[in-house]
Amino acid sequence: MVSKNTDCINSFQERITLAAEWIKKSKYLVVFTGAGISTESGLPDYRGIWSSEINKDALYNALSVDWKKVKPNDAHVALVKLQELNILKFLISQNIDNLHLASGIRDELIAELHGNLTLARCQQCGKKHAKTWDRPNMCYCGGHITSFIIKFGDDLPKEELDKSLNHSKLADVFLMVGSSLITQPAGSLPRIAKRNKAKLIFVNRGETALDRLADLRFNENASKVLNEIIKKIVKKEKSQ
Repeated sequence: MVSKNTDCINSFQERITLAAEWIKKSKYLVVFTGAGISTESGLPDYRGIWSSEINKDALYNALSVDWKKVKPNDAHVALVKLQELNILKFLISQNIDNLHLASGIRDELIAELHGNLTLARCQQCGKKHAKTWDRPNMCYCGGHITSFIIKFGDDLPKEELDKSLNHSKLADVFLMVGSSLITQPAGSLPRIAKRNKAKLIFVNRGETALDRLADLRFNENASKVLNEIIKKIVKKEKSQ
């Protein structure tokens, strides 16, 4: 599915060419990722698990993976390439798997809206701490250090949410990868970007809640799409 502005662009390569052109020319590219970007790393798509009717068995099975074997996949690496090309301005993630940071995304360029399995956070000042056996329970500011995982019904961390809102407003191209855009308030970020005249590129296996707003839509595999986009951008740069 593509928006009415790109109805004539049907082939995969035509969409890749246009996406690469928009991204390369962008002044402020913001990327938003959901669970769908991590499925190729062996992680399940958590859709339906994080809900008001949490199935504890399903949640346990979803999280009971061998985390030592879970590595960033080609889609994560492609986003790092956009960072290295100084095209990526900010990354917003709903994921808790740490794969973006493990792949090489810089900490100052990412907001992890739902937390991070490998980190703890001070409830008072918001400082992040590595989860190690000798980590203290109290932060230097006097606040309690607790899990950095956001559970259903919890408020999103204000700092991460504020960053996400502000960067979404600045985006001239907003690339969404692997989310159904159902979970709120994160699912509204593309709408905010669109309201501020950003082009929306959606990469997701399956429908999203905001498909009608997308300027370009990919239903193909995330790694395939992102790698093809990177190839086009790099080829263009070498020819200049």
